[in-house]
Amino acid sequence: MSNDNGKLPDFIICGFQKCGTSALGINLSQHPKVNITRTNHEKAQISGGKEFNFFCDDRTSTYYEGIDWYKSHFKQNGSLWGEVSPNYGTWHTNPNFIGTVPDVLDNMKKHLKNTKIIFSLRNPIYRAYSAYNHYMQLISENIKFGAWKPDKSFIWNFENYETAFDRDYIFCIKKYESAFTRKLIHIVNQEKLKSDEFQSEYDKLFNFLNVKSHPIINKPSHIRTYKVPISKKEIEFLKDFYKTSVQNLFDYLGYEIKEWTEFC
Repeated sequence: MSNDNGKLPDFIICGFQKCGTSALGINLSQHPKVNITRTNHEKAQISGGKEFNFFCDDRTSTYYEGIDWYKSHFKQNGSLWGEVSPNYGTWHTNPNFIGTVPDVLDNMKKHLKNTKIIFSLRNPIYRAYSAYNHYMQLISENIKFGAWKPDKSFIWNFENYETAFDRDYIFCIKKYESAFTRKLIHIVNQEKLKSDEFQSEYDKLFNFLNVKSHPIINKPSHIRTYKVPISKKEIEFLKDFYKTSVQNLFDYLGYEIKEWTEFC
């Protein structure tokens, strides 16, 4: 908690799940002028205090604590302060969510004006399967999100419980752009952040945040093993499912993400 009245966040890493948002937050905070805040709120315990989910309005949300409580976590000390809550992006990645779940952007627009938004993308084929692998491992810890069926195959679950595993990046990004303008949005590529090019990607982020460049020691986070690797059949299934949305994303960006070889 801050000793002053706090402020609204300078930036928020809004998504996406299984796209390296935890590592992104850890590495960004290596900069002496950039901080990722945390909370000891009981609803954030599952994320180690990282994910406030403040602007959500569901069972994960801390919105009921009030805006002053939220602001108290971001210090007015001359540094940048942000949070990492990939659920903010989750609710706007599929048209089926809209109208059936709380509108995160409605809550954000009530309070935020100049906060910068960061999205981390990952090849959607491997992001979807990573989410499935993550959920399957949580089952062994007696944690389960959603109504999907662990005794069924990945493809069966994807076809029958698409919203549990699908994330349409461009649908979400355009929603945020309409709410906050494109100049307040920055997009990073998880594959580049894990490559030899990672420093240049962080330099672009620092420029977006309007701070000087700073050397980064690239630290991974939340790396999970796979008991069952993704199969060729599953790759082809997801490639076919995502080909249109990925092309729409490339059109929006003005370039192809060369690391996503299945789509280039």
